Amino acid sequence: MKRPVIPIAFVVLLAVLSAGASAQTHWKLVHSDRIGRYRYCPTALSCSGNNCTVAAMVIDTTFFIGDNRLLCLRTTDGGLTWGEQDPGLPRETSQTQGKLLAVQQIDSLNVVAVGDSGVIVRTFDGGASWEKQDAHTPYVIRHVHFSDPLSGMLTTGGPQHIRITSDGGRTWQIPTSTGPLLADCHSFGAGRFLAQEQGSNRIFTTKDSWATTDSITGVAGPCTDSLCTLLGPLFYEGADTIIATGSRWTVPKKNDLNSTNFIFISTDRGATWDTARIVGDSPVADSLPAFITDMTSIGGATALAVGTGRQILRTTDHGKSWRSEPMATELPAFQAVGIGQTTDGSFIAAYLPATIVGYQGFILRGEPQPRSVAAQKPAASDIQLYPNPTADKLTVTSGTSRGTVLLVDVMGRQRLRGTIPSDGALQFEVSALPRGIYGIMLERDGDMAFVGKVALVTK
Repeated sequence: MKRPVIPIAFVVLLAVLSAGASAQTHWKLVHSDRIGRYRYCPTALSCSGNNCTVAAMVIDTTFFIGDNRLLCLRTTDGGLTWGEQDPGLPRETSQTQGKLLAVQQIDSLNVVAVGDSGVIVRTFDGGASWEKQDAHTPYVIRHVHFSDPLSGMLTTGGPQHIRITSDGGRTWQIPTSTGPLLADCHSFGAGRFLAQEQGSNRIFTTKDSWATTDSITGVAGPCTDSLCTLLGPLFYEGADTIIATGSRWTVPKKNDLNSTNFIFISTDRGATWDTARIVGDSPVADSLPAFITDMTSIGGATALAVGTGRQILRTTDHGKSWRSEPMATELPAFQAVGIGQTTDGSFIAAYLPATIVGYQGFILRGEPQPRSVAAQKPAASDIQLYPNPTADKLTVTSGTSRGTVLLVDVMGRQRLRGTIPSDGALQFEVSALPRGIYGIMLERDGDMAFVGKVALVTK
C-alpha cells in the first residue's frame, strides 16, 4: 500500500510540538505559511522587547498570476498573536516582484524596512501609519541600521552607496567621501558608523559621518589567505566588540570545495581577532555545521545567531563562547531570515523551508523551559485512535490519560476539540472535514503532547 505524503507544514507542526518533551526550548508554530488563499513568505525579522516585525511577501494563490503584495506582520505580545500592517507599497501581479530584505524594530513605535529597487518604508507610530521614504537610489538596499529613532545608515548598490540620516529617514544624505563599496553597516550615533567592505575582509569606521574613514585590516588569524572569507559582522552597540562570521574553504579533491564556518570576535574594534568557542551540541569544536544567516544583539553581553541548520547559537559573554541548542531534531532543512528574543526570554524565529520550491515560510515561538518541566509533558502512549484511516467517525480511547483532545489540520489550525470522558472513549464526527492527514494532540494542565496522525479518506 502506498504511504500517504505528509505536507511539509504538517511535518513542521509535528516537529515543533513533539520536540518540547526532550528539549529545553518548547517550539510552536505561531504563524503558518498559508492562511486562506494567501501564502506568506517571511523575508526579514526584528524584535525590540515584545514588539516584533516580520517583513513578508504575500502571494494570492487563487490564480496563476494573482494579487501579490508586501506587508509587515506585527506582534506586541511577544509573538502570541500577529496582525497585518500594509506599508503602502504597490501590489504586483508577478511572484518575482521585489522584496523587503531587511527590517529593524528600533523600539516599540519605530520600524524601518528596506528592499529591492531602493524601497524604504518607515513607521513612527507602531505601524498605525507608514511612509515611503526617498533614499535617492534605484538600486537594492540590503542593509540598514539605526542607533536611535533619528540616527541611521543604509548601504545600497551602485555609485554613491552610503546614505545617512539624522531625522529618522525623512531626509537621507549622501556623504561627500563614500570610499569603497560597503555592505553590512552599524550606527553608533553622533556621527559614528561602522561597515564591512563588500567582497573583502576589511572593515571601515568613521567618527565624522563618513567625511573621513579609518581602515581596519580585517579578520586576522583564520582569514589570512584567499580561502578564508568574512561573511558578515555583528556589532555591539556602545562597545569595542565586533562579532563576525566567516568560512574557510578546503579542496580535498579536484574541483571539489568544502567549507567550515567560524565565528570570529574582536574586542578592540578589529585590531586583533580570535575564533570564538562553540559549546553544547555542535558536533565539531570551534566550528559551525551550518551557514549563519542572522546574528542579533539582545543587549548587554547577549546575542543570538541562526542559519540554515536546526539550531540556535547564544552567547552571554560578548561572543567569546557560544552555546548551541538544537531547535528540533525532526525539522526539515530550514533557512532562517531572522531571530529575536522577547522580554520573557522566548525566541521568535522566521524560517523558510530550504528544500521547498516556491514562496512559503513559518514564524515560530520558542519558550525556554527547565528540563524538569519539559520532562513532565502529559503521557500519550495509552491513547488509541480507530478506525484509521476513517471516513466519518474517529474514536479516541484512553486507559489513564485524561484531558482535552484536539484534531488539527496540516496548518496547525484546530478543527475539532473534545474532552476524554470518565469511561475513556471520545468520538469525533469527521465526515464534514476535508480529506487528508490530521494530527491528534492531547492538552492537559497547559501542556501539549503529540498523540498521532489520522487519515481522513473518501468512503
